[in-house]
Amino acid sequence: MDTVHALGCSFTNWLYPTWADYIAQHTDLQVINLASTGQGNDAIKQNLYTIDSSDHVFIMFSGYDRYNYGIDDEWFRDHVTQ
Repeated sequence: MDTVHALGCSFTNWLYPTWADYIAQHTDLQVINLASTGQGNDAIKQNLYTIDSSDHVFIMFSGYDRYNYGIDDEWFRDHVTQ
């Protein structure tokens, strides 16, 4: 069985079936979905580097203006009152 890695944002992995789910349901391929909701292109590219071996990699990039911003939990806890 061939292995396929799917990368992307919520259009690739969401509550409703996506194109990656369609590939898994309608082919005999093993689909490993590494996509995550809200991922920007930089995170999608970083996930690409985690794949050791695969027969195929399918990537659906986000919009060019989507970026990931990290939150410093320690600074947030110390400086932002609730």
